[in-house]
Amino acid sequence: MVASFVVGLWYTGEEVITLHRSHIDPDLLEPIRTMFHVDYVFEGLRDRILEFQSSLDSDSEIALWLASFGTQIVMRVERITYRDPAFICFSGLVDGRKSELIQHMNQLSFLVTVVPKENQEQPARRIGFRGPDDA
Repeated sequence: MVASFVVGLWYTGEEVITLHRSHIDPDLLEPIRTMFHVDYVFEGLRDRILEFQSSLDSDSEIALWLASFGTQIVMRVERITYRDPAFICFSGLVDGRKSELIQHMNQLSFLVTVVPKENQEQPARRIGFRGPDDA
């Protein structure tokens, strides 16, 4: 016996037809991504920051000005990740201290800026991006 389950209803204008999984092309069952999914927001953020980083010289690093804490904070971001269902995580240094900012994707608001690299003996830091399944 083949199991079937209802995936939706379709109104033809004259009648309502119950759609079972067996009626639908399997390729259409893939999740639909929209701008409201955290992975979509993450990819847009990643692409925009990588584009900005590509314009930096070897003596400059990228930093974020965060202004939603009653004061202005500069974070030297080392890594950006995301967690379902809706969180973007920024890891890096604030005043030399290891820090992590976890924000809901609807609250993202920061200024991407350029700062001189901290350690002249080492290459300039660049932001790494990791999805939830990356090791």
